[in-house]
Amino acid sequence: MNKQELKHFLAASYEMLQGKQNELDDKFGLSYFESFKLAADEARIFFSTGSSQMLGAQYTPIGSFLTSEGVWTWSWQNVTFTEERAIARLQKRLNEKGLSTFADSVTTVDEDMVWQWVAASVDVLAAQGIYKVQESTQTHFFALHEVCHIE
Repeated sequence: MNKQELKHFLAASYEMLQGKQNELDDKFGLSYFESFKLAADEARIFFSTGSSQMLGAQYTPIGSFLTSEGVWTWSWQNVTFTEERAIARLQKRLNEKGLSTFADSVTTVDEDMVWQWVAASVDVLAAQGIYKVQESTQTHFFALHEVCHIE
């Protein structure tokens, strides 16, 4: 993929991600849940309000952004993520798309580039959108699949 194709792909992926996030909010109210719980052994995430689990999804860890230093780390380079199968699938899809040049290392980037990489990951995984987890110094990004209400 040349520079122009990459630029076009990233812009299209970002626009697509915005639509997917709006759809997740409209259909599931994703941004309104009070808490979440990761079940890493199953690569599942559960969202709840109060004591009731109300939404579940499969997830793929995409990566983490250390906001204070502007450092992006892909999920396969981050020992906190243990969902090896899902992570390997993401890395393979990025490589198949010809995006391995930016998927190989820990990189200093700005927040705009982070969102482009997150959007590209959602695109190559054909995910329904993302969930981001903000911690004190970093943000983790997860692609969501098979989002459904839990009864």
